[in-house]
Amino acid sequence: MGNFKIGYDFVAVTATASTSAAGYPATNLSVYGHTKRHWRSTVTTETTIVFNYAAAKSIVGIVLSDVNFTACYIQACATDSWPGTYRLPAVSGNLTVSKDERTQRYNIFIPATFNLQYSRLVITSQTPTDGAAYFRIGTAVHLDTVLTLTANPFLPYEYSADEKTVTNEFESGGYEVVNLGDLIWEGAFSWTYLNATNEGEIWTINGLKKDANLIFYENISDTSKVYLCRRRSVIEVSELSVDVRRIPTITLREVY
Repeated sequence: MGNFKIGYDFVAVTATASTSAAGYPATNLSVYGHTKRHWRSTVTTETTIVFNYAAAKSIVGIVLSDVNFTACYIQACATDSWPGTYRLPAVSGNLTVSKDERTQRYNIFIPATFNLQYSRLVITSQTPTDGAAYFRIGTAVHLDTVLTLTANPFLPYEYSADEKTVTNEFESGGYEVVNLGDLIWEGAFSWTYLNATNEGEIWTINGLKKDANLIFYENISDTSKVYLCRRRSVIEVSELSVDVRRIPTITLREVY
């Protein structure tokens, strides 16, 4: 298990797909506050999406969330010229998108290091995981800043994935539960001992403010454990002794 990663400073992109269903354009991939506004293709054969950053950008990570396919790969190029260009990461085969069993959605964090104007997502011909007649992506995030925490939080690291509900109580004593949405990830963690250097990373997170979109990636062997989220709690620091700090719970909640 690696140290947690926090991604921010989302790169603005113009996305152009080889096919898009009516009402589900590629521009939906950047609607971070309404991630259920998907992009959809019209086929399940090879499909591409080109991302234009308007100028060369230093990209250090790409996140795809809530997709219905398992095989894809990324290319990058200085011009909108494909194929035969730089392929990410440096592997010959496809990337594998896996299912996050917590939220029941397919996601992937793709480590990337390039400084170019264009990247291209290639979704290979396959049967969608949900049996649909199209490919789907909820959100695509391109990062030029990823903070890898110097020190992981103190265990236990606690998380949940629950749906929002309303319970209607009846005079008989019975009740009904009205489900208002999908499973939403929420994670909470803290540090018992942290020095001044590590504390600076926490203030970086604090500086993103509660309305800022960020990426939280657990950085374990499962690349599906990545979430578009926002901070939900106040960050407080307790001085235990000289250059020794304690940071109570920091809570992040998925935007979905």
